[in-house]
Amino acid sequence: MIRRYVNDGVTVIALANVDEGGGFAVDAISRGVANRYVPGVIVQGLEPRADVNPDETKRLMAAVRSVGAGTPTAAAPGLAERLPAPVRERIAVALKTATAIESLGDERIGPRHFVGNPEIARLRRYRAQTPAGARYLTLQLSSSATLLGVIIED
Repeated sequence: MIRRYVNDGVTVIALANVDEGGGFAVDAISRGVANRYVPGVIVQGLEPRADVNPDETKRLMAAVRSVGAGTPTAAAPGLAERLPAPVRERIAVALKTATAIESLGDERIGPRHFVGNPEIARLRRYRAQTPAGARYLTLQLSSSATLLGVIIED
């Protein structure tokens, strides 16, 4: 796994001869090392910041709640049906038990990003404080701010 952060002057190379997880362990190791030099490479390394668009956050959180409940919503067409039930349940529990939701900022997707879905134009990240600990939400948005995907991490 090779990760280059050209603007930060950092390159991380992680090598392994066995990876039972299909590359995920080497990926996690390389991200963890990179985060020590480029904070924010992993979502857990991001610090809360002022929400630049609280109205959008309200709209997106309503959409994420619908997705977590398995309810179709125009703000996230088809997403509730595409996400597996365990993922929807984790989202629903995190938002239901959250005592605070903090903005971790936005990231515009550019030509140097590798994303599986070319419709993704922006990422919005949040930290939900829950009794079980922090849960991190990465919302994948189109150029028109349609919710295309949700990633939830501990």
